[in-house]
This record gives sequence, C-alpha cells and structure tokens, in this order.
Amino acid sequence: MRSFWVYSIARIGKQEALGLGFLSLMTWAVPAFREWSMPNEGSVEVKDPYLLGLIQEVQDEERLNRKNTQEGKAFLSKLRPGEHIDLNKADTSELMRLRGVGPSLARRIWTYRNRLGGFVHAHQLLEVYGMDSITFEVVQRYVTLESSSIQQISINKADVEVLSNHPYVGWSLAKRMVAYRRQHGPYRSSNELFQILGTDSSQWLRALPYLKP
Repeated sequence: MRSFWVYSIARIGKQEALGLGFLSLMTWAVPAFREWSMPNEGSVEVKDPYLLGLIQEVQDEERLNRKNTQEGKAFLSKLRPGEHIDLNKADTSELMRLRGVGPSLARRIWTYRNRLGGFVHAHQLLEVYGMDSITFEVVQRYVTLESSSIQQISINKADVEVLSNHPYVGWSLAKRMVAYRRQHGPYRSSNELFQILGTDSSQWLRALPYLKP
C-alpha cells in the first residue's frame, strides 16, 4: 500500500476545509485526525486509502490556488446559495466551484459528460466515479441543465464502434442495432429500437435521449 508524507494537514482547520468545498459534516475530520495522531508533530505518515484520496483533493486545490495566485488570477470561490452553473456547459474550473468537487472529480464529471453527450438530468452525476450520495445532495442544489446541449448519435449513420462508445449502448447492443438496420432498412424513429429482440427496455429508455434516426 502506498504512503507519503503530508505536511499541509498540520495547518488545515475547519474554515479552510469549508473553503475548499468540504461538507460541514466532514470538516471535523482533518483537525480531529491531526489532534489524535500528531499532537506534537508537523507531519504524519498516512496509509489509509480513503484519507489519502481526501488529502490529495486538498493538496490539488492548494496547488491550483497557489498557481492562480502566482499568475495573478483570482481563485474561483465555491458557489453560494442561489448561484448556479449549467452542468452541460461548465468547464472543469467552473465544476470545481461546486461544493465537494475537487480537481479530480471535476475532470471525471467533464469526461463522463463528453462520453454521454451531455447530462439529461442531474442524477446521472451519481454514475460518475467518486460522486457519492452525500456530495450529490449538495451539488444538485447548484446546477442547472440546458437540454438543447445534448449531442445525439444518428442510429442510421453511426457504425458499431461509434455506437459502442456510448456508456448506455456498449459493444453487444451496438452490433444488434447495426444488424437490425441492415436487415430492415433505415430506422424511421428511435422507438423502433424496442423491436430488437433481447433489448432491455429500461436501458433503451436511458439511451433514447442520445439517439436519433
């Protein structure tokens, strides 16, 4: 199991943790860990995987903050109640303004959004690795969705490779979609997908917003 020496944990307090986007429920963890494990030390060797990830998020934001300060750029503060960002248009810097979202999670949200072709509803954030239900409950208060931003795949033009790259389709279903098209001719509507034998209707319902004839 990997380990490394962390020095910043000795200086992080509750208000700084809040400023970095930690939920108030979590802000006691860093000071409490410091007091319990290192009352007279300035550093501690951390081995717990979860805590390693937590500290890495803090360090990433600290480095970004220092970099922006050095470049003379204003650090993006966390969104306040009443402020929102469009989940389908925000870049990684804007996504980092969401409380509980650091650089790593922001990149994963951005990457998954691009793979999908946009989010249809906010609950799809729970499909992003690292997005737990507690963080989602906070994040959803600060996001809006522009449905016109959804990118659709033409089921009459896309080949197996293009279709299979979508998270809701996959290789097996993509092959069946193309085989059905070759046998029956072009799809007249996306609803014809329900005619493909063995297709799970709930999966197609998820995929339909991303497909067009």
